Amino acid sequence: QMKCPRCRTAFYDFEGCFAISCGKEECPCHFCGWCLSDCADSNAAHLHVATCPHKPPGEDEFFGTIEAFHTAHKKRCRLQVAAYLQRFNADVRADIERESATLLRDLEEGGEEEVV
Repeated sequence: QMKCPRCRTAFYDFEGCFAISCGKEECPCHFCGWCLSDCADSNAAHLHVATCPHKPPGEDEFFGTIEAFHTAHKKRCRLQVAAYLQRFNADVRADIERESATLLRDLEEGGEEEVV
């Protein structure tokens, strides 16, 4: 599940706008739905979303589909897993990849299931 980058509260609802605000009443966080970057406020989040380097070419300035949202987060997960695996030597990395084959395959296929 995805979490607010500031307070770590899980969020489940995506309403189409990639400038997202935390649903926790006490948390004033606004962040980018493409890369989860914490922004100062709603205006900053919208400015970031409009030019986010993680936004695929051809996407709307602010809005997108739930499929685009899930695809972006699967890609983010793949990059995080790859970066994490680089910490290990090649033999250990191969063992981890073999033991995690199903999860890694799901991330590669980019289906609609949410994995973070």
